Amino acid sequence: MQNDIQSNLFFQKEWDKIEDVKTYPHYLRNIIVLEAEDFVEKVVNANQKQAQELVRSIYSGDAYILKNAFSGETVERLKDQIIEWGKTKEDKYFQMKDGVQSYRFINQGERKPEGGYTEVVHSHIFFRWDDELELFKHFDKYWDAFKILSGQPRTAYLKNKPADGIIDRITLLHYPVNHGKITHHYDSPRRQKMLLGGIFSQIGEDYDSGSNGFYVMDEKKRKYFLENLSKKGDLICAYPAMYHGVDIVKKAGFTQDENKDLFESREGRFYLQCFSAESHEVVNRDYSVAIKDEAGHGPIANYIGGDDGR
Repeated sequence: MQNDIQSNLFFQKEWDKIEDVKTYPHYLRNIIVLEAEDFVEKVVNANQKQAQELVRSIYSGDAYILKNAFSGETVERLKDQIIEWGKTKEDKYFQMKDGVQSYRFINQGERKPEGGYTEVVHSHIFFRWDDELELFKHFDKYWDAFKILSGQPRTAYLKNKPADGIIDRITLLHYPVNHGKITHHYDSPRRQKMLLGGIFSQIGEDYDSGSNGFYVMDEKKRKYFLENLSKKGDLICAYPAMYHGVDIVKKAGFTQDENKDLFESREGRFYLQCFSAESHEVVNRDYSVAIKDEAGHGPIANYIGGDDGR
């Protein structure tokens, strides 16, 4: 294995040559399926030519499904731990400023400003400095590779706090059946060049196959629901600026128990995201951008602040 510094410099050089806000890829070109372990090896051992090929693939709109990152048993154990932890926490949003601790937050409405994207989801959010469940150690093998791919050292941001600007954040998202969704949007690629998302439910069992789960779109605005090609424990990865979302999660024959809180149910879709985000201490912080959908929701609007800004 070559020196990590050499690897990340190869990728940094390629991103510097190709990336520009005016040319961000928004639409899907190809879907590439690889073993997760093989992808890690591909990144950490890349030479300059291989780094160039991978960066060009990602920047051309290729989405990656990385198979078998985690066993189903590991996924269920981690999910159980997070859900039980959440029961001890108040439902309250916090900005990523110095002093913030890990928290959970239920979002059931349109993001500000008016016209921002709509999200109905229960988020459990963890930071490295408050990781009582020791979650980060399970994901760092993959996250290290994604940092190298992004032109950063594998050790980037490990000790950062919000005042340092960039922080590592893990979010477990629960999309309840018949309610959970997130409308069209794209995320900032400024710090992390690929979304790193773990599938923590099983399509076809926890929710229906077909038009369910994470989607990206091609230039004809056709949606591709990538979880139909995935299973629990796989990773779904794409350039953050590609248009993506989650339609309302459906499960045939499901009836909500009126005696149970919607967001306390285990029914629905679970997805775990690892992202190196700009904190709210950053001036001119990049935010997610909403895209108008077929129902006319969410005109293009860059969310630039407020109590529930991400």
